[in-house]
Amino acid sequence: MAITIYMLVSGVVFLFARTDKTEINTVLKWIELAAVLIALYIIVVKIFPSIYWGIISPRLITSTREYCSRLIRMGYGVPIGGSTTYADYIIAISLLGNFARILFGKERKKINIWFVIKIAIFITAILFENRRSEIFALIATFLILYILSLDTRHRTDFLKKLGGFVVVIALFAIGLVILSRTGHLARFEEVFQKLLLREAYSQDVTGGRFALWEKAWVLFKENSLLGIGWEQFINNNLYRHDVHNTYLQWLCETGIVGFILIFVPMLRLFFLSLRDVQLMIKEEIASSDVMTMGVIGLGMQLFFIMINIVDPAFYHLNYFCFFCLALILSESAGKLYNQER
Repeated sequence: MAITIYMLVSGVVFLFARTDKTEINTVLKWIELAAVLIALYIIVVKIFPSIYWGIISPRLITSTREYCSRLIRMGYGVPIGGSTTYADYIIAISLLGNFARILFGKERKKINIWFVIKIAIFITAILFENRRSEIFALIATFLILYILSLDTRHRTDFLKKLGGFVVVIALFAIGLVILSRTGHLARFEEVFQKLLLREAYSQDVTGGRFALWEKAWVLFKENSLLGIGWEQFINNNLYRHDVHNTYLQWLCETGIVGFILIFVPMLRLFFLSLRDVQLMIKEEIASSDVMTMGVIGLGMQLFFIMINIVDPAFYHLNYFCFFCLALILSESAGKLYNQER
């Protein structure tokens, strides 16, 4: 029920939102400031856990303290606001904003030391959070946006982007080696070890997702038209868990009818956002601010499309405020761009 209400409220906010460039830029700046502070908190707690257990944990209520302890024992980072995803979503928006200004902005911000430090802080914090789903979605999103940014009409710029990509990959690889040697990538190394070993063929390296997906598919085939009922999958499997694939869960719970009603409008909004960004790239007259809005909006939608493949992101309450923000950014960018043309 809470998810349904939040989804409807977010939809109303999106329909009636009226924003201007100044307001959006202010919001994005505050989000970036929050991302820096949250990322630093994650890093400090990971490197100096005694700060968390000695100062912060005793001040939490018992249920929250037990929840945090369980997640940390499982290899995750410290929850922010009772959520293991909220911090990653905030950081993802800031990463997309900086990415957009470098690769898409007409007046491209020069890469300075603060920019490098900021990106390093964000990436380190996301790795420390150990949320493999968000990392998979971010990597896929950045690769697709990077390919979208390549424009062979400008040979020098094209070569610079290719060179920059090589440098980023090299730095990322060095960072992974450092984190691995300090023991901060244990969850990821376990997955890769299973994939590389022969025994992987008989193991589930998806953390139990295969079993959930199989159960959801069976239930969908039994109730293909209308499904088993909204949010009922958790009551129809021994694991008492979501499907960890939003699209399969839609099919299972709402059938073909519900899947079409939910997914098609979301896909339509995504392609409208993609069309606007492609037009901005082609015509080369969009201001840096408008291009940044458009790319963040498109990137966040793409991020959620990807993450919903391996995570029940749609069934987390904080999903809708971020998805709503992505739509507002995309729509505002399209309107502002039409004014600039």
